[in-house]
Formats: sequence, structure tokens, C-alpha cells
Amino acid sequence: MTAKTPEQEAAYMAGRQDGQILCNLALAGTKVKAPDITSQQYQAHPIDDWHEDDGPVVWWRFPVDEPAWIGTPNDSDWPGYHTHWTAHPPLPKPRTPES
Repeated sequence: MTAKTPEQEAAYMAGRQDGQILCNLALAGTKVKAPDITSQQYQAHPIDDWHEDDGPVVWWRFPVDEPAWIGTPNDSDWPGYHTHWTAHPPLPKPRTPES
């Protein structure tokens, strides 16, 4: 694996920060706290690391300027320009009327 140039690292971090901003905006006005996707523990894998055994995942293009896409590169509607993926988040519990 080759080392990233300072410019590549800056673009990568800017994309992660853009993703965090989009996540925060999507949850604005709700009681839900956005996960900290800028932490080192939350990393996007390059497309070459995906295997069909991974199944549907969350796909990103950096820098993030649109919502993520969920699926696999084998899907007929695969956009074809996403470069990284993260695992699908855990399924939420449905809210009940008394919650």
C-alpha cells in the first residue's frame, strides 16, 4: 500500500468531515445523536476491499457531496462512481406510540 500524499490525506479528511456534517444535518431536530464518523475507529474501506460476501453496504464518494447509496456493485442500479464503503448501521428499534 502506498502512502497518501498530504493533499490526498487532506481530501480524505475533508470528505469524512463533510459526511459528518451531512449526518448531523439529517438528524437535526431529532433526539438521535449522530455517530462520530470522523473518529479513527470509523473508517471507510476502499471499493477493492468489498467482496460479495459483505453483502449490501453503505457506499460513499469522497469528498461527500450527496447522500450515501446502499447496495452492492452487483445491483442493476449501481451508480458506479462510489469509491468507499462502510458497514450498514445496526437496525433501529421501531418507536412505539408511547415512546
